[in-house]
Amino acid sequence: MRQRTTAMALVWMSAAVAGMLPGSGFTSPAWAQSADRFELMDVFELEWASDPQISPDGDRVVYVRNSFDVMTDRRISDLWIIGADGSNHRARTSLPGAEAYPLWSPDGSRILYLSNG
Repeated sequence: MRQRTTAMALVWMSAAVAGMLPGSGFTSPAWAQSADRFELMDVFELEWASDPQISPDGDRVVYVRNSFDVMTDRRISDLWIIGADGSNHRARTSLPGAEAYPLWSPDGSRILYLSNG
């Protein structure tokens, strides 16, 4: 019986917070009323990193920097490289299309990757 009472109390509290109970004094949460919500076109402002690969000597990291192109409605990606200490951050590729799956050569002097550009 105690478990059922506890479960019913949780359902009632959730409904009150969501503004579902009459007279609860709650409306929708403030974040749901905000003009700062994520909109459909906001996806074209996003950038994210993926597939980080540490060089054999541990001094550098190459990664894929991804975003979307609003004009072509496609994902674009380039390879970027950064020092392990955060220095010397720069684009390694800027080809049309997408680069992915970077791999260091065993001696760390070259980077192998796939590209459709």
